[in-house]
Amino acid sequence: MVNLPFLYLRARNINRPVVDLLSMKTTCASLTDMGCQFDYEHRPMGGKNLIPVEGMRCYPREEAINIVKGWERYQNILEKIVKRLTGKSVDEKLREDIENLFFDLLCNHVEGVAKSELSDIKRMLPLLVQIYFQEYQKAKKRFQQSPERILNKKQ
Repeated sequence: MVNLPFLYLRARNINRPVVDLLSMKTTCASLTDMGCQFDYEHRPMGGKNLIPVEGMRCYPREEAINIVKGWERYQNILEKIVKRLTGKSVDEKLREDIENLFFDLLCNHVEGVAKSELSDIKRMLPLLVQIYFQEYQKAKKRFQQSPERILNKKQ
């Protein structure tokens, strides 16, 4: 069984790739300490739903699911865009992103991730491990061999 995500376009997050099917969301790459770098008229569709506030955060005007639903008819073309930009199928890219998510959690790479986002990720973690056990094992192996872990062990 293949668990494909629902694809949609959104603002890119800091330290995230252009094609990011699953990760811990960080601050929007277009957000500055002065607010959004785009005026409302020039923001992408998803960005028009976001209201920048102090503290380098944005809050939605309406539920994100309502915005995301607008991408339903574009799933085939978005799958082709994933393939063109990454050289991978949606399933392959999703598995790569899930392995990277596991690795980031094991390494505690959570800087810039909102507490609510971290809480959401941790709630779905047991199910992700169950469904994507091979990716979890690969992430654990990478973590065990990572320089960060080896340095922390010696201290």
